[in-house]
Amino acid sequence: MSDVAPLDIPLVHLQRRHCREVTGPGDDGLALYCGHARSGRSSYCGQHRRINFVVAAAVSKPKASVPA
Repeated sequence: MSDVAPLDIPLVHLQRRHCREVTGPGDDGLALYCGHARSGRSSYCGQHRRINFVVAAAVSKPKASVPA
């Protein structure tokens, strides 16, 4: 997976097409957002969708129990 630098867009400038991943605080202390194009119907770009959903889903899979 290649990392793409976020555009760091403030909330007041976000448009419907922008990724909603929070990337950190701006100089004013308010949240900045990734801002890259959303992936399909997701609220996130492809990179943040993979991080937030695909990786999280793999981590949360229950491990098989071993009989004692």
